[in-house]
Amino acid sequence: TIAWAIPQIIPAMTGGIMPVSAPHPLQVRTSMPAFITLAAAKYAFFQTPFLAARGLRSGRMVRSLLKSWSAKPNRSLMLAEADRYQAVLKPPFAAECALRPLRELRTLSAAERKMLRPRVTCPVLAVRGNADPVLPAQAYAHDADHTSAPLGQVVLPHTGHFVPEESPDLLIRSLSQFAQTVLHVD
Repeated sequence: TIAWAIPQIIPAMTGGIMPVSAPHPLQVRTSMPAFITLAAAKYAFFQTPFLAARGLRSGRMVRSLLKSWSAKPNRSLMLAEADRYQAVLKPPFAAECALRPLRELRTLSAAERKMLRPRVTCPVLAVRGNADPVLPAQAYAHDADHTSAPLGQVVLPHTGHFVPEESPDLLIRSLSQFAQTVLHVD
């Protein structure tokens, strides 16, 4: 999600952005009820202080989240990583820090909304999984409304919400091609 803000913050240093599993923040914020899914609604309590962080520290919730937000073919792969994710979320404030971006997206300040309103002027390659139960295809339908530069969209097959974990090779290939063609990097 931060990728969408970078061109507004440092446009001269931004040759292109590649948001992954992240439609434009203003669109997500204004259209969430239109594309809310059972998987996303199931974890709506992420907005609840203390309980959500406690839930993330629990092994059951981490396993449930990894299972329900990944594509079916990748569930065993994701569940095999559950202990590692749980260990990372155990230290004080770790789970709360992981939840903060989800909470802040829902309550963008007036200054943040104002900063995100201008169209992105650098090339954008939006990447998502075709089996993402949290942010379905319609969540990305208006990304073009937020850019005046070329917008490419890559939909990775057999991939849920956790694109880097579920399809790392396809993500790296997409990033490499984007860098070579749009950013002219070898």
